[in-house]
Amino acid sequence: MGATRKQVADRRDNFSAAVVRDVRDRAGNLCSQPNCRKPTVGADRSSEAGVKIIGVAAHIRAAAPGGPRFDASQTPAERSSIRNALWLCGSCSILIDKNAGLDFSIHELEEWKSRAEASSAKALLFGGSFRRPDWLDRIHYAQFINIPRLGAMLGNPNLQSLLGLDPLRGFRGQGLELASKMHWVVSALVQSSVEAIPLDDILPASEEMIGQLISFEHRCYTRNGVDGGTAVSPQLLSKFDPKRSPHFYIKTETTRVVFPYDPAWVTTSTAYSDFRGGHRRFAGIGIVKAISDDATEIIVSPLIVAFPRNEFMQAFYGALD
Repeated sequence: MGATRKQVADRRDNFSAAVVRDVRDRAGNLCSQPNCRKPTVGADRSSEAGVKIIGVAAHIRAAAPGGPRFDASQTPAERSSIRNALWLCGSCSILIDKNAGLDFSIHELEEWKSRAEASSAKALLFGGSFRRPDWLDRIHYAQFINIPRLGAMLGNPNLQSLLGLDPLRGFRGQGLELASKMHWVVSALVQSSVEAIPLDDILPASEEMIGQLISFEHRCYTRNGVDGGTAVSPQLLSKFDPKRSPHFYIKTETTRVVFPYDPAWVTTSTAYSDFRGGHRRFAGIGIVKAISDDATEIIVSPLIVAFPRNEFMQAFYGALD
């Protein structure tokens, strides 16, 4: 005689109410699917105190034999633990189990979980500090584009090979093709939903800022810039030397913000001149790499450095359109 539906259900290693609550809270009450991020908890308007939950704690590895991504090596305790739980909206929880779960690997789902939890932690630390840089819509031209890192940020880690760029030569020797490649990347950035913390908002800096995306539009001072035909020693790129490594920096009353860069990703001859000009007003986005113990120096890896149009230029170019 076959097992009853209740007996089959009893063989499932389901999550406890505490695990469901914790995985939901750690995801910030949002669906963990990176392209969804739908709110899953809200007020139930049918009552004065009710709460409506449209999310579920999905199993990364199935709760029972025969289920999507079942792992026989797991113990029942592991199968029902928070490590195996992923918070999703109802639609995404159904989606990941279609086609016997073959469309979504365990690794991919664990990445969703990790990114969702990192996002919720960041939201607690920095609140509403992240916002779209206002200079993005005023880019006149980009002087520097770190294609490998920017591609990863835009969700296209193969951008470098897609554009046919050598990792050592960068933009050098691109000739007439350079303009179209720059335009493609800048357009992708402008159309993206990128948000960053304005530099002024992180000062004085704390260690929590390491790894965060910041934006800036400031007067910058350039040091050790080279021309387009000069190769820079890899040692000066991997280990920053303020006397020899190419960099620019921003001075505030309390802090020096240093941006070391690889000249291979400088875009044009005009841009090379800008990085040797002594000082320029740059706008850009970068990742905080290090902060000195006394917080007087911040090292930032630039992703893009651009020359934004000012109010006069905007009016001038607008009149030509």
